[in-house]
Amino acid sequence: MAESLIAGDNLLLKFDKFVIFYNPLSTNSRRSRKRITELKELFPSKDVQIIETSPDGLAANKKLVARAAKKFDQQTLVCIAAGDGTVSAVLDALFANDSTVSDQAKKVPILPLWGGNANDLAYMINGRPKGLSLKNIFEKGQIVPIYPLTIKLSSNEGTDKRIAACYVSFGASAYVASQLDLPRHRRMTTRLLPGARLVAEFLITTRSLIKAPAFTISTGHSQEPVYERIFINGSRIAKIDRLPSRLNEKAFYEATLERKHPKSLISLLSALKILRNRTYGEITEKDRSFSLNDDTWAQVDGEVMKLPKNMKVEISLSETPFYVVSTKLG
Repeated sequence: MAESLIAGDNLLLKFDKFVIFYNPLSTNSRRSRKRITELKELFPSKDVQIIETSPDGLAANKKLVARAAKKFDQQTLVCIAAGDGTVSAVLDALFANDSTVSDQAKKVPILPLWGGNANDLAYMINGRPKGLSLKNIFEKGQIVPIYPLTIKLSSNEGTDKRIAACYVSFGASAYVASQLDLPRHRRMTTRLLPGARLVAEFLITTRSLIKAPAFTISTGHSQEPVYERIFINGSRIAKIDRLPSRLNEKAFYEATLERKHPKSLISLLSALKILRNRTYGEITEKDRSFSLNDDTWAQVDGEVMKLPKNMKVEISLSETPFYVVSTKLG
């Protein structure tokens, strides 16, 4: 198990500069604004910078983060007032652009503020936000290294590198995420109260799982049918907790559903209960690679993309960790 970088230090005294990446369009942006106010009140004499994310997508946000990273130093804390997708974009900017980002910037700790929908990373490192103050996090937290997943995507068009703090998946769950992200569904669910939103998301998820297409992959000289293939770097994915791996272990969990399981037609929760079974799938440190024989939906920490057939996919643990402020790991 990874050791914490700082143990026993009061983090209230460590940071002089706070850089907050804020997405005003994220699901829990109101909660994010409250956390930003809380942070300012906790550190009234410190430098608190708020940088709004760009609506123009991943490439624009990676440039935005890379520019800000030039001024990161040992007293900087990066806060993510947005969801897991923004966390992934920050990590992409820091670790997928190795030639442009300093080693010092890569060691700056990250603190997600539960601003998105799932908030998987925030829950895994600090638990439920209700009743948890930032003061408590800084008093009791430690700086802990996390080894993320590196995803290398290669085709005739070139090679792209992505970083996943929590998970990457191919197939059904990514297709579900693509449907939940449709403008008509986002407008509908964001206007509802939390309980009603969960019901609406449940119905959209169930319909999407029924419609989700299967695909095939090539590994070596063989072809394999796939309905869902998933690589998880922790104990939680899409609000589903207690999966077999731990975030601060230098390993990840992988599992494949070859075809639509009857339970997966009930809900995504039932599908993921299959993955909770420790006899299904495996925890590994080994690299994985395969080629897509069909156009395939994929997602990296909830951010969806459609990958073309003949794309080669390589999954591995990053050799370089990123760091988080955590009260639950260490």
